[in-house]
Amino acid sequence: MAQWVLLWHSALDTSHGIVFVRTFMHAPFCLCSCNELQFGTYLWACIYEIFQFLVNLYTERFTQWLRLLSDRANDLTNLDILKVTGWVVEYQDNLIGLGVDESLAQVVSESGAMDPLMNAYVERMQATTRKWYLNILEADKAQPPKKTEDGKLYTPAAVDLFRILGEQVQIVRENSNDVMLYRIALAIIQACSTLQVMIDFQAAERKRFEEPASEIGLEPLCAMINNNLRCYDLAMELSNSTLEALPQNYAEQINFEDTCKGFLEVLKEAVHQTVSVIFEDPGVQELLVKLYHKDWAEGQVTEYLVATFGDYFTDVKMYIEERSFRRFVEACLEETIIVYVDHLLLQKNYVKEETIERMRLDEEVIMDFFREYISVSKVENRVRILSDLRELASAESLDTFTLIYTNILEHQPDCPPEVVEKLVGLREGIPRKDAKEVVQECKEIYEHSLVDGNPPKAGFVFPRVKCLSHSKGSLWRKLT
Repeated sequence: MAQWVLLWHSALDTSHGIVFVRTFMHAPFCLCSCNELQFGTYLWACIYEIFQFLVNLYTERFTQWLRLLSDRANDLTNLDILKVTGWVVEYQDNLIGLGVDESLAQVVSESGAMDPLMNAYVERMQATTRKWYLNILEADKAQPPKKTEDGKLYTPAAVDLFRILGEQVQIVRENSNDVMLYRIALAIIQACSTLQVMIDFQAAERKRFEEPASEIGLEPLCAMINNNLRCYDLAMELSNSTLEALPQNYAEQINFEDTCKGFLEVLKEAVHQTVSVIFEDPGVQELLVKLYHKDWAEGQVTEYLVATFGDYFTDVKMYIEERSFRRFVEACLEETIIVYVDHLLLQKNYVKEETIERMRLDEEVIMDFFREYISVSKVENRVRILSDLRELASAESLDTFTLIYTNILEHQPDCPPEVVEKLVGLREGIPRKDAKEVVQECKEIYEHSLVDGNPPKAGFVFPRVKCLSHSKGSLWRKLT
């Protein structure tokens, strides 16, 4: 019985840069005795050693050839670079098909021989993409937003950006190897240079926030909100498709999540800018300057203010997605509370019974309006500080002041004792000695609540109350 042993020879097709392994030599022998069996085993070992020798030889030569090409990276077009990386992919696939371990087959791609080629490709991709998206953003500023069938505003920026990024990733997926795809993924998401695409796109959008909100306009800001929500969804899709295409060892080194969340941060800023458009409205400004004055006490401020909010809300609700609209309403409520607290602490009129009653009515008006758009619990949580400050302003004894202030610190732990000092100073009939005792007691309560010299957490009100950023000497009445 004859057995045919196949010996593998290899030839390098230099016109395509691919190693093809073919069968050339046949060696017949019979397995009929022990000596012959030993000879057969020896022959197989020789065949394996020859195969390994040829794999190592051609891998070495192929790597040298790649280094020569890499020395001329600047002379090659992007298409030429993708062809070269495509040859590397075919080379690896052929070796794996012949039984070479996958880790050994990837020696060429991980040798660094291709680094200059990949660097040239990535740098060109980044520069071209940056030029494209900057043009997209400029076009967005020059043209009015477009509307979907249901009235939502948008500009082409989001879709165009991710169409460009998707095309870049797809080209590399179809024509290159895992290392190249990994490099492209890093180029898209890293923030290590000004050429990094998604981070730089977000920075370019943020730059527009340097303009006054009223100059940007309500509709462009609403379009920006929708765009960044869309960008987040598209970024997650791109992330998932890219990570699925990468081996686990490369996928584990990629962090798309923070960059994707960056679009939500831009969205949040756009929401606050949209709220600023409302509060910068001359009609709204005219109402706010009347807070805690005669017109306010007669019910001619808060009721008119929420009516103006209602007009804006009707437009914004039509312009942006529902999940963004709820965020917008919450931001508007917070800004309303901050403005009311700021004006309360800045005004110089003594707090009287009619002042306390009007403050209570304000709380009801604000509550009734905002709970039409968001949950009652969210409204109550934010309006609560107005109620607490009203009770603080009407307290009659040291124990009552300290109890109310302690309760405030539970949900607004960064409420400074200067707030108590201001409200006590607005009360008629409290002896200065008693007022000083109240303030001193509240200061001690506040200091005991600190953790390592800082409040346990920041609330949404007092870090943004403008009057608290002024010096105490010019703001507070001295209780001496």
